[in-house]
Amino acid sequence: MAAVRIENLVKSYPGEKGRPGKTAVDHVNIEIRHREFMVLVGPSGCGKSTTLRMIAGLEDISSGAIYIDDRIVRGESKLGLGFATQEPTHPSQKQS
Repeated sequence: MAAVRIENLVKSYPGEKGRPGKTAVDHVNIEIRHREFMVLVGPSGCGKSTTLRMIAGLEDISSGAIYIDDRIVRGESKLGLGFATQEPTHPSQKQS
């Protein structure tokens, strides 16, 4: 396992045909210590999966920095990292 530190992480998507773009992740700061278990929780569309995809190197970073064991990483897809998502399991979370 490794320590992960995220500083001012931003992911923005450009707008089309003169329209304003969308910021999916806006200046996120997280520190995950070695052997620590961490969960991202939030509503649909708040940037959880995008943040995880940037940490895993599957999504480009617009700005900010991701450090793994104090080594800055940016757009590296062979870091040996992964993540899992879960469908809602509680009846109040399921949408019809």
